[in-house]
Formats: sequence, C-alpha cells, structure tokens
Amino acid sequence: MGQRMAKFEVTKEELEKLYQGYSCAKIGKMYGVNAETVRLTLKRLGIQLNKNGGRRSFDPPREVLESMYQEKSMRDIANDFGVGETIVHKRLKEHGIILKEHGNHRLKPGRIFSEEHLENLRKSRIENAKYGAENPNWRGGITDINRRARQNWQARVWRENALKQAGNKCQECGVENGKTCECCGVKVKLHVHHVKSFAKHPEHRYDPTNSEVLCPKCHHNRHQLQTG
Repeated sequence: MGQRMAKFEVTKEELEKLYQGYSCAKIGKMYGVNAETVRLTLKRLGIQLNKNGGRRSFDPPREVLESMYQEKSMRDIANDFGVGETIVHKRLKEHGIILKEHGNHRLKPGRIFSEEHLENLRKSRIENAKYGAENPNWRGGITDINRRARQNWQARVWRENALKQAGNKCQECGVENGKTCECCGVKVKLHVHHVKSFAKHPEHRYDPTNSEVLCPKCHHNRHQLQTG
C-alpha cells in the first residue's frame, strides 16, 4: 500500500481563497496531500468545483498579476497557478501588463550564453540528430528490447493479475479504473508500477509481488519521490 498521507486541515474560508488561484494538485502539494483529498474536502465544505472539463479559470486581480510578473517569469506564474503559459500571456495582454523596467515582456532578459557554450550546443544538436550507432546515445538497440519486454504476453498477464488483486482501484488514492476525473474530465486509466525498477531488476519484471496499481497522478508522484 502507499504511504499514509498527512491530514488536510483547512477552514472553508481558507480553502475558498486558495481555490480561486490554485489547482487541487497545487493545494495538495502545499499541505502534503493528494489532489483527490482536496477535491473531496471541497465537496464536503460545499465549495463548488470548477467546471469546463477541469480547466480552471485563471483571472487573478490585475495588481496581483502585475506584481508577480515583475518578479517571476510566465512559466513560474503558470506553475504556481497550475495553468499553461498561454493563458498567463493572454491575461497579461488583456490587462496591458508590461515589465516596468523593460517595457515589453519580449525584452525581458534571459540567460546569456557565451560563444563557446553556443558552439557546444550546436555540436550537440548535430550529434543527437544522427541515427543508430552513429548517435552518441546509442545503446545497441536496448530500447527496442525493453519495449518488447513490456509488451509481451508475460507483461500482459502480470498487469492483468495486478489489477485484479487491487480490485481495479489505485492503491494510493482509491480511485477506480475508468472513473471520470472530476478535475480534468478524463477517464482514469490505471497503471501498474514496478516497485523494483523494470530496467535495473529484470529478474523481477513479472514477479506478482513486484507490482503496485496506481492512477496516473499517483504514479507520477511515486516516480518523483524515487528520484527526489
């Protein structure tokens, strides 16, 4: 089973304010809980969930957005609010917000590379454009071997048995396979995660005890914890 999540203790007023600017996933990350816990709490407190297939409206007050933009990039603002950079740029344009120091966001200074660094980047692009054994990342066709190992009959049986044993539910948050996600409006397709790495432990690839059924979000979080 997955690790025990922290308690989500927040008042209705606090959660309403947070939900105006942040996604369920972002709020969950702040409190150490998963997005599903946040959504259930929103329902329990009588806070209306955002519609439109889970795509939240992004319209913070002009003064808030202007203040943030003087300190952060569009990407950083998008990550804070759980939206894409395109909608951030759209709101900046609607409000006529520009950088006070530079006048136009396109003139915002970025990272400056030396000529030597730029030349190395060019060489790298040329090398990575090569195919097969000529590419510096070539590993003797091991990618194709791994792909076949993940798609053979043993892998299918391993996955089906894992789903059956887990009752077709995520072992972390309990969401059912095929259920429509209230956050994004997409049907959940459960993943079967290798507890012991598929690549590093080939002897345990089809071991029934080396499996954990997770929804896409919990699966992503699991890999983040393993690499963090």
